[in-house]
Amino acid sequence: RQLKSAAAAAAAATPADKKEDTKRQRILDEWNMFDKISDAQAVTITWFLGLFFLACRIPFQVVDNFFFRQFIRALRPAYEDRHMPGRTYLGNTLLATIYDDTEIKIARALEASAGYWTLSLDG
Repeated sequence: RQLKSAAAAAAAATPADKKEDTKRQRILDEWNMFDKISDAQAVTITWFLGLFFLACRIPFQVVDNFFFRQFIRALRPAYEDRHMPGRTYLGNTLLATIYDDTEIKIARALEASAGYWTLSLDG
């Protein structure tokens, strides 16, 4: 019953009523005024976004996809608005940074371990 009455009320609305609805003032939440992000938070999110793309073998072009950006905007509007990297940044700068960081971590782990090492890779 409620759906029918709501539909009937919407159908009975005059053009002036509809125009008034579009003129309403937006509330602050709709402007994302309260979602702030620091540079440190943005760097951390970008780092893990890059790791996600690399570890899951997701093509970098996905980051420029409209629906992916909508997803990120739903999670953290301030990040998508000002800090979201493009595919060239992911594929060039961030990839090189993650590679260098991983290489350093592996070298430190090997130096810290004593004795002989065996490295085995699959696929």
